[in-house]
Amino acid sequence: MEPERLRRRLSSAFRLRGLLLRPDALKYLIEAFQSVSEGELDDVIENVIDAVEKQRLSSNMIEQPTVEAAVQECSRSPDETT
Repeated sequence: MEPERLRRRLSSAFRLRGLLLRPDALKYLIEAFQSVSEGELDDVIENVIDAVEKQRLSSNMIEQPTVEAAVQECSRSPDETT
């Protein structure tokens, strides 16, 4: 998916949950999700947002280390498809 479209999808998904991505966090997620297929993207984004929300957040501004930890947690999680 083209980076600009991915940026808009990510920003709006986080905004819907009351979260704002700092530019460095957004850039990291765009790079991390570049290879995710369009069909899987919504689930992947939701999983990462869930993982972000499990962390202790001091504000709704999400920093890069927070999203890095969330992406790593999601990549460690066992696949739930049956």
